[in-house]
Amino acid sequence: MKNYKQVFYIAGLETGRMLTIGENSLAAELDIMFQDEVHKALKEQQEVNLAVKNLYRGYLLNIVETIPSYSRGETP
Repeated sequence: MKNYKQVFYIAGLETGRMLTIGENSLAAELDIMFQDEVHKALKEQQEVNLAVKNLYRGYLLNIVETIPSYSRGETP
């Protein structure tokens, strides 16, 4: 019975080693997945930033068109 436990233990260690080492390891796959998620989140954030930037530009343009004295540095 003791030999079976040792065999299963060693097999488990070997399986764990295969999952964590090498180019096709689970760790490598998780790293790639994480990088993809980060890249996707970065792209989404860049889109949000661009939308906010355009919104602020619109506000500023509206203010300058509505109150031209602001663009000359004067106070109304």
